[in-house]
Amino acid sequence: MMRPVIGITTGDPSGIGPEVTVKALRHEKIFNMCVPVVIGDFEALRQTNEFSQTGLALREIKNICDAKGEHGTLDYINLGCLSPGSFEYKKVQKLTGEASFTNTYSSVSGVNITIGLPVIRTSVDHGTAFDKAGEGRANEESMVDAIETAAVMAKEKFDLK
Repeated sequence: MMRPVIGITTGDPSGIGPEVTVKALRHEKIFNMCVPVVIGDFEALRQTNEFSQTGLALREIKNICDAKGEHGTLDYINLGCLSPGSFEYKKVQKLTGEASFTNTYSSVSGVNITIGLPVIRTSVDHGTAFDKAGEGRANEESMVDAIETAAVMAKEKFDLK
C-alpha cells in the first residue's frame, strides 16, 4: 500500500498549533495512513516536543522526498524563522505572526511548485488558544482527524492503492 505524503503546517508558534501537531504525530495510526511532513520552525517544534513529553525524534529534511514516515520520528522542513528565546507563548507577536504566514505560504507555493510534488496540506483547525499555549494541555484529536481526512483525500486524488 502506498502512503501519500501529507504536508502539515503548524500555525502561530506562540499558540497551540505546534503542540497539537506534535501530539498528533505520536499516534501510530497516522503513520499507517500517510507520510506526514511538518512545515514549520524547529525551535517551536523542539520546545513543544520537550514540554509535551512525546518522546518523538525530530528529523530535519530539506526535500519532501526525504521523508521516511516512521512512527516515532517527526520529519520536518525547517523554515528557520525562530531562534531560542525569540518568542513567548500566549502573546501576539510580529515574529510569530510572520512565522505563521511563512509556514502557510511556503507550504502552498513551496511544496507544490518548488519541490514539484502533488501534496495535500492540512493544518490546525482552530485559533491560537493562547490560554493553553505552552502548557501541554492542548488536545490533539482535531489535528488527528484533519491528518486522517487529508490522507483519505490524497489516496483518492492520486489513486493510491
